[in-house]
Amino acid sequence: AQTLAIAHRDARAAWARSVGQGPSEATKLLPVVRSISRENRSGPIPFAIEDYRIAYVDTVWARNLSEALQPIWLLKMSRSPS
Repeated sequence: AQTLAIAHRDARAAWARSVGQGPSEATKLLPVVRSISRENRSGPIPFAIEDYRIAYVDTVWARNLSEALQPIWLLKMSRSPS
């Protein structure tokens, strides 16, 4: 995942330098669809979650990442076609 993030950052920087110098390559960039941040401590901690694909932003108190992602999973399952 870190390799993809670095490649995305480098591609965006290259595109920004080339604006106005030819056709746009912005559509070839990997889109960022989810941002998750947390504090480093034990016990329940706040996870700040931004999911751009399903338009979800929240701060969730949880003990681990899978517990923090449960609201997103439920929301995504409710929007899936059956």
